[in-house]
Amino acid sequence: MKKNILKEHFLSGKNVREKREGQGMSQEELAEKTGMSRTQIGRIERGNAKNSRVDTVKKIANALQVNIEELLCEKDEKEQE
Repeated sequence: MKKNILKEHFLSGKNVREKREGQGMSQEELAEKTGMSRTQIGRIERGNAKNSRVDTVKKIANALQVNIEELLCEKDEKEQE
């Protein structure tokens, strides 16, 4: 049985930003690919969305063509932004 990785991890805004910028993608482009607003993407990247839903994480991972794990940090880890 697979363990629920989101119980011990959260969506890392820093990781989302790094992956997005690494692909030369704007927040607007990522928002369009995910069906989310640019404001919501910005909130995530600033670290203001620690309790993101699983479907949100999946949408972002799919849009960036990365594994979900690449966008997560451990809950006890502090993001240094």
